[in-house]
Parts: sequence; structure tokens; C-alpha cells
Amino acid sequence: MGAHLAHGGTVCGEFITCPFHLWEWDGDGENVCIPYQDRPNRAVRMRSWPVVERNDIVYLWHDLNDAPLSWNPPDVFESLR
Repeated sequence: MGAHLAHGGTVCGEFITCPFHLWEWDGDGENVCIPYQDRPNRAVRMRSWPVVERNDIVYLWHDLNDAPLSWNPPDVFESLR
């Protein structure tokens, strides 16, 4: 619906909430809750990207051709353990 979730969206548990419409979305981009409706709207989706968290850094995989994740970020502290 045009809201930019990076500006005012909030993360609550496993979901992100739209600051304008209060719709909730899961990590796969599916609508999971509309507070003023009886059920979520399964017809709408958001784009999502694969992410990996390593060393307190979140890596996001984006490919212009929508190729799947093809590498894992290195654990830069592995040799120190």
C-alpha cells in the first residue's frame, strides 16, 4: 500500500508492523494480521530477501536475476575460538 517499513515499521517477535496501517508481515513477506479484519489478506505479499546473521551483522542476499543464495558469510572470529 506504499508504506516504507524501514521508516517507522516496528519488529515485534517474528513480524514487522506497518506504521500506517498496522498490518503485520512475516519473514517470507506474507501478511499475517490485519488488526481490524477477521483474517489476514493472503492475496498480498511483500518482497523478502534471504538473510544470514553472523558476528552480530545481518547479511542480506540480493541478486538482480533472483538467483538463490550462493554463499555463506564467513565467521571472521572462528579462528579465535
